[in-house]
Amino acid sequence: MRSVALVAVAAPLLHRLSKKNPRPHLPPFSPQGARANIALLGIKTANDLGKVIGAAGIAQNLGALRALATVGIQQGHMKLHCKNLAVQAGAAPDEIAAVVDKVVSSGERITGSACAAALEALRDDKAKASAFDALKV
Repeated sequence: MRSVALVAVAAPLLHRLSKKNPRPHLPPFSPQGARANIALLGIKTANDLGKVIGAAGIAQNLGALRALATVGIQQGHMKLHCKNLAVQAGAAPDEIAAVVDKVVSSGERITGSACAAALEALRDDKAKASAFDALKV
């Protein structure tokens, strides 16, 4: 995430360095956050800054390719959406993963009512299991 923020801050600085300041040091009018990031990275020239921006862009592209090649962006997003819906339905932290697995594996649309129904079914199963365990003793 730091590299993405750095790219957003550094692109205007790169332009300023190449246009207004022929010397390879940082301009005094850069924002404090940009100055801190640039100092942290040890950037001395506009060429170094350009390399960092390029590297951040390549890293973003590789991350997007990885998402497309593995589970896919939409599937990962829908799983995250399902987690949020499970929390809204009232799932406890230890129940969230089970609710998400139940809804995603069912193949039905991921909705608030589907997550609520899965949570209710999960709690019913837990209640039945604990009642069965009580009978065994």
